[in-house]
Amino acid sequence: MEVLRVITVRQQVAQATIVQFSVRMYTVHQRLLVVRVVPVAQVIIVLLQPVLLLLIAVTLQHKGAVLVWEVQLKAV
Repeated sequence: MEVLRVITVRQQVAQATIVQFSVRMYTVHQRLLVVRVVPVAQVIIVLLQPVLLLLIAVTLQHKGAVLVWEVQLKAV
């Protein structure tokens, strides 16, 4: 179920205009990571890796709308 949410986010991001992005890498704590995206016009894409989760913060050119996502992924 969680993976489907990520796929949906990636599709929406692909259809949007990307202005700038930054890449950050986090380690998995207790095999569970909770990501909250609240800032305006900001999206987080979560990619699964063997032991690490790659979080990509993408700033999108949106019509001042607030994009909110809650993603919970299990470490492989």
